[in-house]
Amino acid sequence: MVASFESRFAIKFQPGYNHQARTLDFLHRPIGPVVHRPFLLYVVFTFIPRLLVLFLFTCVFGLKRRRNTATGYTYWYREPLPSSSSSSSSASASASASASASAS
Repeated sequence: MVASFESRFAIKFQPGYNHQARTLDFLHRPIGPVVHRPFLLYVVFTFIPRLLVLFLFTCVFGLKRRRNTATGYTYWYREPLPSSSSSSSSASASASASASASAS
């Protein structure tokens, strides 16, 4: 076997015994203790953070989820607050109407 290796790769090994050579003993050693993790553990650690984010975004920040029909992406958004300009414009309209009525 050594002779065929030497002729194939054009290498010549020196005869002798090498005390520093080691075997591939790690391939035959038993595997250490295996830690068993139940499937429920993975389910809990996957869905609990998602539920916390859902609660935080919807209840605390007041965000809503929408899906873009063109791209299919899901995003969070906050509905605009009711504009105060419509209430102030009606107040200014009533004030101008009362001012014109008092002027005549």
